[in-house]
Amino acid sequence: MRNCLVALAGRERLAEVFNYRFEGGVELRDHSVGNIIIAALADVSGGFREGVEQAGRFLRIKGSVYPAATEPPTLVVHHDDGSVTRGESTVREGGRSVRRVEIEPPGAAAPVRVIEAIEQADVLVLAPAVCSRAPFPRSSARECPTHWRPPQGRLCTRLTS
Repeated sequence: MRNCLVALAGRERLAEVFNYRFEGGVELRDHSVGNIIIAALADVSGGFREGVEQAGRFLRIKGSVYPAATEPPTLVVHHDDGSVTRGESTVREGGRSVRRVEIEPPGAAAPVRVIEAIEQADVLVLAPAVCSRAPFPRSSARECPTHWRPPQGRLCTRLTS
């Protein structure tokens, strides 16, 4: 979510701060300022979706960013050596091959606003959450199959590595 918000930010300097990742210390190491702000906004505004919306207003984004699930999912990485790590920061850890990536909770529901936005869109840009291996919540995809191609619209995908 943070990367999507930053990409659409009208306040460039603040977007740079959102992308800043702490390098030292124990508690904040590898966490981004933007994710911490989004989490705080979610806590004080009533939920993850509301926190993302508030962060969008804070950054003065051009466009809309909607979470694909009603609650923030946790990235779960299964490595070839049998180990399992959780969290976005583990994706950047090198040295171990990734066998499978999934999210928790596995039954995350698609918010109504996501389905409405898909129905009304002229163009959809689907982008992975944190990396090209990050899955769109499977249940969200199951709820939206008839909505993926808006009438007379185009579907774009953005895959990063």
